Amino acid sequence: MTLWWGLRKQIQKPAHVLLTESQVEGQAVEQASKGANRRFVVGIVCGFAALGIAAVGMEGNPSKATGAFFGAGSLLLIAGLNLASACLRKATYQGSSKPPSLFQWGIRNASRRRKRSLATISMLAFGSFLVIAVGANKLNALRDGEKRSSGTGGFAFWGESTAPVVRNLNTAEGAEAYGLFQDELEGVRFVSFRRRDGEQASCLNLNRAQRPQLLGVDPEALASRNAFTFAQVNAEIPEDSSAWNLLSNNAPDGTVPGIADINSIMWAMGKNVGDILEFQNTRGETFRVRLVAAVANSILQGNVIISESAFLQHYPNEPGYKTFLLDAPAEQKESVAITLTRAMEDDGLSLSDTIERMQAFNAVQNTYLSTFQLLGGLGMVLGSFGLGVVVLRNLLDRRTELGLLTAVGFTHNRIRMLVLLEHFGLLSAGLFTGSLSALIAVFPSLQSPGADIPYASLALTLFTIFGTGFIWILFATQSALKGHFLYSLRDQ
Repeated sequence: MTLWWGLRKQIQKPAHVLLTESQVEGQAVEQASKGANRRFVVGIVCGFAALGIAAVGMEGNPSKATGAFFGAGSLLLIAGLNLASACLRKATYQGSSKPPSLFQWGIRNASRRRKRSLATISMLAFGSFLVIAVGANKLNALRDGEKRSSGTGGFAFWGESTAPVVRNLNTAEGAEAYGLFQDELEGVRFVSFRRRDGEQASCLNLNRAQRPQLLGVDPEALASRNAFTFAQVNAEIPEDSSAWNLLSNNAPDGTVPGIADINSIMWAMGKNVGDILEFQNTRGETFRVRLVAAVANSILQGNVIISESAFLQHYPNEPGYKTFLLDAPAEQKESVAITLTRAMEDDGLSLSDTIERMQAFNAVQNTYLSTFQLLGGLGMVLGSFGLGVVVLRNLLDRRTELGLLTAVGFTHNRIRMLVLLEHFGLLSAGLFTGSLSALIAVFPSLQSPGADIPYASLALTLFTIFGTGFIWILFATQSALKGHFLYSLRDQ
């Protein structure tokens, strides 16, 4: 498609325009001046708009911050490209009483073929923007894994049993029924969930879940701990309250409020916050669950959570609890796990470390992101070959000019430095514009719980792109500057 469009644009030009295009391109000084002012205004407006959107995103709903900052980053990218275009146009007609430096001369040379130069900057800017925006979303459960706001909710273990546990393990009587004593469970607290088995709705399942697993819990048990971070909430809640309390607000039409992990909602269920899920109760009747909030990336993936009272209303024949979240002192985790699994082996209790569970979920996303980052970086490295082609084309078009520079006393080394500075500026401008815009776009990811920005690999990727681009520029310059330029003056 690109080849067809480029050939079509060239074929439509008259022959005399193609023959004199390099001379014609530098003549429209007044038009370039007007275009520079227009693009400068557009760049400034987009830049201020980006700052405004970012400010609103920081002060507004955290669930909308990601979209706001990505929009701000995109606007900043547009602003940077417009300002680059304005600078190139400005350099076309800018006059000075002082002789220009070698770098200024290089910029003026780049401005004579603005479209070609701007295309180079745009390609590098968009490429680096995407590489950084993708790579910066990696997650690490080890980071702040003990905090309530993290994906683990600050819990030590995720537990599941095959047989229902009908006693309250937080009481002395309930613990003693399983041969457990208070000194063995010092500092250990349980958040118990009733469970209705359903389809797996986590990122470990590639299929679309129609009726995911249901969990019923006392909302206050999670609200009092302020456990987990909410990515999106579909209702206004008081500042001193928790989104978990929304589970207690049953609708007049019988719709049950539910909460699930944001990744499960979007990818495994194909839904959004506010959508309806349908389930069948023990009487064979269909009841509806409205997703009122979404938890940010967490160990709750694969489940839809409703209040315990609503669960018992629709599944009165589901006795006891089968899923647990456990608080335990960090220094006693190993002994607590051994004690509980031994005491409750008849109930089939299995405990998994919440950080390990979170790492298993994150591994899926991180694998995809690493693949995309690698392919994007490889594409940019290979695409930098195009920068060498641009350099070679520019120099072949300007052999007469280079011959004139040689005739008036410029050495080969000085001409080589002029060409390198010209295209080095394009390479630097493209990577700087894209990288800065991407950092703004992914700012919420930098602040999110469990974020694990691969600074080293991103820096290595950008350095490789920069180094490869510079090598191609150097190679193309060396190839084009071979021979004697004075021979090209004979045709003039």
